[in-house]
Amino acid sequence: MQADILGFDSPSLGEYVYKIRRLIPSFQRTKKSRESESACPRVVSLISELKRKPPLKYFHDASLMALIEVAATSEHKKNDELFSIGDKDKTAVFLIRGSVTLESIDGHVISIDHDHSMAQFALANLKPRLYKAKAASNDTVLFWVNNEILDMAISGSWPSQEIAVTNG
Repeated sequence: MQADILGFDSPSLGEYVYKIRRLIPSFQRTKKSRESESACPRVVSLISELKRKPPLKYFHDASLMALIEVAATSEHKKNDELFSIGDKDKTAVFLIRGSVTLESIDGHVISIDHDHSMAQFALANLKPRLYKAKAASNDTVLFWVNNEILDMAISGSWPSQEIAVTNG
């Protein structure tokens, strides 16, 4: 499911790196063109929300734009299943808007709203997944990003100096 969302039938890290490197020239434009590109309210809103997440809060806007290009957002209605217990996908899932419920194998349920402190981090990120996730509101928006790509971006091994993490 997530592989299709990210644009590959069977993604490999090499394919993601290739895609990022292809995209880099589009983020090395003049400041004026970047300002006009970021005028899109949905992108500005997504960047603003991603900057509230501790692993992403020190990224430059250009870094987040590049990450957005190789990731995916998805909108969900109440009770849509997002992932299941035992899934071994390679994605980190961040709650951008709305709310979700996480249910463990023993039936314990956790409700998380997008402004809850638990929503600052990827949802149930251990693999295989230990929770089943469902949208708990009709306006749930998620951000899906490949874990290896996210790790590369956070560690600073991103393919360009232009697209780098700030130092605080």
